[in-house]
Amino acid sequence: MNKKKIFIVYLPVSLVFFMILPGAILRDMPPERFASFSHITSLGGILNPIASVLLFLAIVSVILSIIAVPLIGRCARAIINRSKA
Repeated sequence: MNKKKIFIVYLPVSLVFFMILPGAILRDMPPERFASFSHITSLGGILNPIASVLLFLAIVSVILSIIAVPLIGRCARAIINRSKA
């Protein structure tokens, strides 16, 4: 696959992970856990706690999308090859 096709695949997946994952985590996280999590990710108070949590979740979302795209591609190829055989 050339770079343009890879970009076309990775961009929407990254955006979906980036939009859904932080919202779901922050909505379900209790305030006490959010405070401790923001203190850990803010490097001891160097960064703004809320911004550091969002930055951390954004990085995790991009990493998950990079892992998810090849994994789903392999599963889809296996299913297609199994149905052809």
